[in-house]
Amino acid sequence: MNRKSLGLLAVLSLLIPGITGCSGGNDPGARADRIESQTNPTAKAIREYSQAPINKARAAVSLGDDRLEAMDQAAKGANP
Repeated sequence: MNRKSLGLLAVLSLLIPGITGCSGGNDPGARADRIESQTNPTAKAIREYSQAPINKARAAVSLGDDRLEAMDQAAKGANP
């Protein structure tokens, strides 16, 4: 009888925390939303940071093209 009681106690001591540990009320979807809400601004900041040099280069190319067009127009106007 004593051995059965100890066996039952051992099984219950493993079973009860296992069952009650899963009922913490934490929704896995809520955790995923929280992680996603933290990573979205970070991803946006990284994207903006990495796009800044590209945007500057595009602006420089556009400025250079505008200057070339202005010089072409000036050259056409100077030599009729």
